[in-house]
Amino acid sequence: PFQFTDGEYVYVGNGHGNGFISNEWYQYDTAQDTWMQVATMPSEGRVAGTQLSHKGFGYVLSGDGDNHAYMETGELWKYDSEINSWIEMPPHPGKSRWAPASFIINDEIYIINGWNGVDGFLDNVYKLDLSVFSQARLRLIMPNADLLDYQSSDEYCDAFATTEIGINSPIAFDVDATITLSVDPSSSAVAGEDFIFDSLSGTLIAGEFDTSFGLTLFNDAVVSGDKTLVINLTSEQLVETPQSTFVIIEDDLAFDTSVTFGSANVGVATTSNPNVFGQYYTNMRTQMIYRNEMLTNSGLIAGDISKISFNLEEKGSLDPYLDFTVYMANTNVNELNNGINNGIDFQEVFRGTITTAVGLNDIRFDSPFAFDGTSNIALQFCFDNAGYTNDDLVSAYESGYASSATLKIDNINGCPNSGNSFDGTTLPVITFGEGKPSLLYSSLDRALSSSIGSNESVYLEKHDSILMSIKANEGSTEECVNASLLSNTNALITENGVVWQDKVYYIEQEGGSMNDYTITLILPNTGEIDWNSADLTGLFIDQKLVTGDIPVWETREITNVIVNEPYVFVSMISNGNGSYAIGGTDAITSIDFIDVDFTFDAVEYHDIMGRKILIDETLLSKSVTGIYIKSYLYEGKIVNAEKVIR
Repeated sequence: PFQFTDGEYVYVGNGHGNGFISNEWYQYDTAQDTWMQVATMPSEGRVAGTQLSHKGFGYVLSGDGDNHAYMETGELWKYDSEINSWIEMPPHPGKSRWAPASFIINDEIYIINGWNGVDGFLDNVYKLDLSVFSQARLRLIMPNADLLDYQSSDEYCDAFATTEIGINSPIAFDVDATITLSVDPSSSAVAGEDFIFDSLSGTLIAGEFDTSFGLTLFNDAVVSGDKTLVINLTSEQLVETPQSTFVIIEDDLAFDTSVTFGSANVGVATTSNPNVFGQYYTNMRTQMIYRNEMLTNSGLIAGDISKISFNLEEKGSLDPYLDFTVYMANTNVNELNNGINNGIDFQEVFRGTITTAVGLNDIRFDSPFAFDGTSNIALQFCFDNAGYTNDDLVSAYESGYASSATLKIDNINGCPNSGNSFDGTTLPVITFGEGKPSLLYSSLDRALSSSIGSNESVYLEKHDSILMSIKANEGSTEECVNASLLSNTNALITENGVVWQDKVYYIEQEGGSMNDYTITLILPNTGEIDWNSADLTGLFIDQKLVTGDIPVWETREITNVIVNEPYVFVSMISNGNGSYAIGGTDAITSIDFIDVDFTFDAVEYHDIMGRKILIDETLLSKSVTGIYIKSYLYEGKIVNAEKVIR
């Protein structure tokens, strides 16, 4: 174990026992010969580090973590017995060290020697001046990327989110502290394109502890990778963190022609439970077994899983879930008869902060999980909060076997190994997904926009639903493109000798021509069009079609057609602002769908823009003059359609 003194009491903690490594700490009163438990160190348990006593405080430095291996950073923790609390301090460079040496000279901690599993035996020496931590000093506080809420507006072409760069001091200054921020040249993010600061200079008023600088971040639809924003802080006052880095996370995904309906929904909701998001305790660990029969019956096949989703029926939590961690495994374990199973070989796929909301909650993985297609899937969830509030309830169903095991406990660090045990047979209804857009966008007259430059491609999607892609040729100028759907019945319409599938796009480029762009429209493969027909063509009209319009289409040469089972990807060269569709002559139809017998159980009418306008045919005579689509449905799906002219 580790030990130190505050000058009055002796403190002992950490170390390992039979099969565990502890992060608990105890105080020994030499005068009374008594022990008392004090605050648990809010980090993983550890062994073989080093400890120091200095000016009434205890310090724990480096060592192996709770799996008896090196930690990613050389953590330094300070214990303040006056408030019975641990304070995290700057770690030493590199990974943590097993069995280092340490000492203090004139308020400076030194660490030397030791070993870790990456670098082997070490002989470099580092020091940290503790005196600066008793002074007022400026620190950079970067925003939490997981909490950014990107929105659309008429002011900006790209989606944007507003946040703040924080500046604080643990001790107030006696005088005003003038602060200057600057963007370091090593940043890959570009000012005006990826971000805008409200101001780069400000003041922390004497006697106050914090201030902030407004920051607007932009999110285009171009796949360009994560970008770094490196911020420098300068002041005439003492600066503790002169530089910090914020990562603007890439959340765009390129569409590919293997896109299918990819997600698999497992379970039909009959109840609800708190086994994923249970905030009535500060710490929770839950394991779940989804049997292969359930997975395959839901359509899940072998391949990478990059996200999971749960439906939140009732929100009770008031705080985010901190250090929320998701683990997955292919396993032959069929049930959890004896509670938590420590023998499952889990892979960590996500770690971060989760804020829940009523409705669908997605968790996009940091790294994909490779499902083998034949095993059961084991899931494990952990979180580590500072306080407790109330549980969130997610949609669940009865599995019929011992499918879940949960440990709940307060005020420990990390994933519990003990606590109140809750085992059960209900499982959350879960969606396993590829983590990329897998459905077609269907909202009408809601424009999606993005900036686009030379040789860039934008992939327009919303809530995992694909609209289209646009590619600029080499030498194109930077501009803003907008795209929306005008109609979406997908019925075949014939007018003026032209047949087209009724999925009509409107594309607009602000400030210029679109002649340098290749657009790819993505349509459902209804089976009514021969996509290999020589008569297949792109269609264009230089206006935004509205209800009642009978378009006089111009033809555009199709440059590429790729078909998979549910979707068709059709590319053409754009012809400026206007409406676009795919069609041709009667020869493109693969079946004579008007004359074939069919069964239907409902009829719907839509206008030319795809809006459902009536269900009673007797009302048709009262409608506005124009073209309407009469759709025949069977079990909710369109099986036939015809044009009605009034």
